[in-house]
Amino acid sequence: MTVKDFGIKLSPDYISHPKETDEMLHLKREVEGYARPEYASCKYLYTEIINTKDIKLRKNVGRKRGNDRNVYDRIARSLEKGYKIGKLPPTILLNKDTNIFDNNTLEDWLVNGNHRWMWYVANNYEWMLVDVYTPRDGYDQGDVIDEVGLLHQPQPDGTESNYEDYKARGKDWVRRQKEHDKKVTQEMVNKWVDTFAVNEIAINRTHLKTQIFKDEVKDSFLTNYTNRTGPNGIVETYRKHNIYILDSGATITTKVVDRLYEASQKVWIRDFFPVFLANAAEGIKTRLNFYVNTTNVNDGDELLGVISARIKELRGMLDNLDIIYSDSAVDLRDFLIIGKRPAQISGVDDYNKLEDIVENLQSPNPVKMWQMTLSLLQSQFGNCCFTASEAYDMIRPIRTTVSKFKNEKSYRGTILAELQILRDKGILTFINNDGTYCFR
Repeated sequence: MTVKDFGIKLSPDYISHPKETDEMLHLKREVEGYARPEYASCKYLYTEIINTKDIKLRKNVGRKRGNDRNVYDRIARSLEKGYKIGKLPPTILLNKDTNIFDNNTLEDWLVNGNHRWMWYVANNYEWMLVDVYTPRDGYDQGDVIDEVGLLHQPQPDGTESNYEDYKARGKDWVRRQKEHDKKVTQEMVNKWVDTFAVNEIAINRTHLKTQIFKDEVKDSFLTNYTNRTGPNGIVETYRKHNIYILDSGATITTKVVDRLYEASQKVWIRDFFPVFLANAAEGIKTRLNFYVNTTNVNDGDELLGVISARIKELRGMLDNLDIIYSDSAVDLRDFLIIGKRPAQISGVDDYNKLEDIVENLQSPNPVKMWQMTLSLLQSQFGNCCFTASEAYDMIRPIRTTVSKFKNEKSYRGTILAELQILRDKGILTFINNDGTYCFR
């Protein structure tokens, strides 16, 4: 016997929805013969006839918008034609707390097919078919919803998933990883999007990767400051720590003025430099403070990196001025102080204070410079004593390849300071009567 023998009207694409038990059983046998996709997150167990009253309407688990009228109307137009030949029924999961041999083992909600179920209820169908699945080892119900209810949502006679669906499910996936104490990276989010949002256009996938990571991951460990002024603004944050940020037009009554710039904006130097030079001409030093709009960075390392990039830009400009005005007695570095940044990296920064910006405009790595000087002195003089003049001449050819000096006076002052460091560390001793240094 076939479905035709039980009064089910056949058409090229659709058959009538059965209402009688025998008709439903034969449709079930027909549908059981359809090929099922191989899902990574779950496996097919069997096809079941369930009472529509056993399903509870809850927010469509795979969709951001949930169940709405427009979507329902689209589904209704298809279902009114009948049961589509070759169409798999809605998906339901085996209850995770029971096993296949128990009674009432199914969940009371659908992974997909909510709108079809709504149509069956509205049209007085007591019974409907469902495919019963169970999560595979290592996967949970949320993973099944992502794959079956999102990626493989029936198309096109169903309602295809859209951008908001992917974003909602992606954010839920991140939260599930956190519940399992897994650290989520941008690369992991990218992989999820590329896997489950494959039906989205490329630009939307790019936006999804950024938005999901920002909303659920980055914002949890990077603190953003979106307002410059106001009760919760970044300027007020500095004020709480007794640092008063002044804008370019403010009257300055102190020897040091605090300025604040957003580090991810490369044009900051345009606003900073004219004001800095004008203050320096009046003998006023500038303390340079930075904060970062975390919308423009992915993690703490990148946050620190953009601050370093801004200071490197400033260093380059000061180096160029040294070359142009090599005979000037003024060193603009004397008028610059590297200041503070707000605590923005959770788990790293101390949110009870402002963080020092560790940077030095005199050299790329001041800690290692005296170590280089020590190595050169030891290789040249061994256990012999030497004068400061001999040290200057020996160190100059090598040191000037890694450090820039405004003039000879600046060079000698730097080397003399490093000799003093070596003396303070007990490595060198200074014989005052003839200006000679000796290793201890």
